[in-house]
Amino acid sequence: MFPPSADERNVELVLTSLGPYSGFKDPIKLTRISTEVPGTPAPAQLDSAIYDRYVGRHRKAFLFGLIHLGPTLSISHETDELGNHLIASVRGVPG
Repeated sequence: MFPPSADERNVELVLTSLGPYSGFKDPIKLTRISTEVPGTPAPAQLDSAIYDRYVGRHRKAFLFGLIHLGPTLSISHETDELGNHLIASVRGVPG
């Protein structure tokens, strides 16, 4: 949220909720340091094989990789008319 300010040059942004897992209890106040906006970067073109390195099911490993506990993160690689995408889903999160 942007609280009202008498001075237009010192605009403040207050982040009141960063989610339950952020670790922040109090709002975070950010002060504008510049009015310049950087240009849009050129999109990076990656080789499709790079995405395939991340495909699979992942879990937290303990005891030198002998025991795997916790939620499972599944990552798949899909290609469509818009390009390559990594799709992720999580199972085993209590909620």
